[in-house]
Amino acid sequence: MTKNYHIVMHTHWDREWYFTVDDSDVFLINHMIEVIEFLEKNKDITYMLDGQYILVEDFLNEALEYKDRLYKLIEDRQILIGPWYTQTDLILPNQESIVRNLYYGIKKSKKIANNPLMIAYCPDTFGHNIQMPQIYKMFGIDYTVFWRGVSKQLTNCGLFKWEGLDGSETKAVLLPAGYQGGKYLPKDLASLNKRLEDIENKYDNYKIEDYLIMNGHDQMPIQKDIKEVKKNIEKIRKNSKVNISNLEEYCKKLDFKKASLVKDDLNHCEFTRVHRTIDTTRPDIKSLVFEIERLIYNILEPLELIAYKNNLYYPSKFIENNLLKLFEAHSHDSMGSCNSDSTNKDIKDSLEKIQRRVLCQIELTKRLISKNDYDKLNLINTLAYKRKNEKVKAEILTQSPNFKLVDKEGKEYNYKINSQVLADMAKVNRQILAKRKKVFHYKTDIEFYLDEIDGLEIKSIDILEEKAEIKRVRNSELFDEVIDKIITKEFISFYSLGDDGDSYDSSPIKNDKLGKIYFKIDEKKVVDNKVILSYKANLPYNKSERENRKKSINQKIKVQIMDEGSFLDLNIDIENKAINHQVFINFKFNTIIKNVFCDTQFGFVKRENNYKLLDIWKEEGWVEKPVNAHKYQSFVNVNKRISIVNNSCKTFYYEKNHLSIPILRSYDFLGKSDLENRPGRASGMSVESPYGELIGKKLSHHFYIYKSDEKTNDSSKAKKILSPIQAYQAQKYNTFNLNQKSYPMDKSLNINLDERLTVSCTKLSEDKKYIFIRGFNSSEDKIEFYDKEGFYLSDVYENKNSELIYKLNIKQNEIINILKEII
Repeated sequence: MTKNYHIVMHTHWDREWYFTVDDSDVFLINHMIEVIEFLEKNKDITYMLDGQYILVEDFLNEALEYKDRLYKLIEDRQILIGPWYTQTDLILPNQESIVRNLYYGIKKSKKIANNPLMIAYCPDTFGHNIQMPQIYKMFGIDYTVFWRGVSKQLTNCGLFKWEGLDGSETKAVLLPAGYQGGKYLPKDLASLNKRLEDIENKYDNYKIEDYLIMNGHDQMPIQKDIKEVKKNIEKIRKNSKVNISNLEEYCKKLDFKKASLVKDDLNHCEFTRVHRTIDTTRPDIKSLVFEIERLIYNILEPLELIAYKNNLYYPSKFIENNLLKLFEAHSHDSMGSCNSDSTNKDIKDSLEKIQRRVLCQIELTKRLISKNDYDKLNLINTLAYKRKNEKVKAEILTQSPNFKLVDKEGKEYNYKINSQVLADMAKVNRQILAKRKKVFHYKTDIEFYLDEIDGLEIKSIDILEEKAEIKRVRNSELFDEVIDKIITKEFISFYSLGDDGDSYDSSPIKNDKLGKIYFKIDEKKVVDNKVILSYKANLPYNKSERENRKKSINQKIKVQIMDEGSFLDLNIDIENKAINHQVFINFKFNTIIKNVFCDTQFGFVKRENNYKLLDIWKEEGWVEKPVNAHKYQSFVNVNKRISIVNNSCKTFYYEKNHLSIPILRSYDFLGKSDLENRPGRASGMSVESPYGELIGKKLSHHFYIYKSDEKTNDSSKAKKILSPIQAYQAQKYNTFNLNQKSYPMDKSLNINLDERLTVSCTKLSEDKKYIFIRGFNSSEDKIEFYDKEGFYLSDVYENKNSELIYKLNIKQNEIINILKEII
């Protein structure tokens, strides 16, 4: 039987890892020059640039004189670029980030040549979420080629159809020998034959008849003698066809007629590590990523859309630039934080800069909308839904300590003062200091309930400086009930657990003599609708102390529980004092946990513990223990009774009537060998990581808790909690002064969509003609979408369908893109 061998020349270019992006940039110059010179002499060879466009930018930023030669090779398809902007992680980032990563990667690639690589090439990604088939379908991508995440428990064949939650399918192509199976191929026949046998055995094991020889590796130089190697393969494998090919040609020859169907996340770890607990590494960095995503997608983009309706500039390039910088931190190693300390420091510094820029832009836009109306409080709903009876928090600056809030109909709003201080304006505005003036205003933090506000509406309330009756806001029934359970029945508790893992994985300490160490309530204080609790525990400082039953550290956790009416806000602060451990928040329920639902990218799923895999993994020689570390995006629903929302942690565990979420993990090495949960070689590099210990690091998490039932739409509820109504009062004294616009700033978009359509993004279209909204059906039934707003269906590239939507049936977990003319 004739066998086919396809040699694909490529590189896998980690931009940062155990080295920094500065190191990578320098070596990329040399690499790309060699690739260009080699391909110009070998017109019949195609080279794949790792499926990520950013390498083109990195190279040309340093060697612009090569632009024409590089573009010529791309136009001739000797160098294949795209479809990704960066080789993103596919488990942790926000759904919108994954879509935009593909969007910008394809858009930028097409500007060079209109035929980028349209295969979802994911050579080293640490697992794949179940909604990727639907995302790929939106972009017209039919194939995904990947290495990590499959086991024989999922499929016996490396060619399979992978189905998303809505029924969308992608043809999935496994790389059984990895993206590096054909790295540094030897020319001598004996060594080459041995390498071929290894590749053939791995492909035969997964029933793939055509052999793919991936001739590349991490930062591997191009193999210039590849044609000689090809001739030697032909000598060894007589009567076989050997081609120096590319992924497109390879995929076209594959037969999927008898392919199996997989309906699951691809996160198994039989022959490849997926690092199921990597999301607990460097929570300080990951929480920054998640907060920036929230700020951009939930606040900034819809806010700028409203501002554009009021004739203000829409900062599309600013948003794009910050997203692209953010996507650099989404690369699988970068997002995993499994890097050297210096690299993680660079990533965190970059993220903090992005966050500052985004917050500053939000502040600027609110100021421009508010003009110089110092006596008005502007309320802005950045969601495309009507909202009712929601709590609003605001900061009010007045000359008098007393004021009223009155709307244009004359309705007065009762509010609660959380704090009031006399603020020195010279600390805000330098001119006051320069003139040696003394200007003090009362800065008052308040909260009140807003009866109603339309989607994407600006609503103004007058601030009248006169004495008002301040009414105490009564605690909700939920607050009183949960506080009682927290204090008397330990509904919420904390514990520390020993951890001998590294930057890739948590893993138990083999000789841990202490096990779980629970914190106890040390102090409690109740003030109005806020409870302050202090927890403490004596902990071992490190692994050695755990092994010797020693506890030398006093660790504290501070918890503030605030009543937000329809939910509770648990603000948790911890300053880490120990290493080689994890700290968990633990929720204890009255009954056994039978059903756990949570969200994933563009959908919601039921999570179940897979005990079968835990029984077989050692016997079958899996490379990593398939721990039941379940992933979520923003909420976890337990037994359709209690829901927990969070935006800084993405993993939970459950057993019997307990659900635990890790809030801190301290490790001391980038990579370690022979872990309890991950036998064998070290992942990455075996170097020390003092920054990974997080000693003295202060971490803060918010968990939002509410009662739920069969009718609760948790996706919509979580979206509201993480997109609070924006409240802003124009300030007389600021760091920067502005020339105010002369025209009114009171135009709203007033779009009120069905709340079951959870909105992923609301923004101005790229051509600045339309409101663009992407959402998905987060209910358990199909939605009959009757449009009264004048929407058109759109594709993911924001191209408008010719006819208006009148009625649209949206399946459960189905994504839709819609446009509306902005008038």
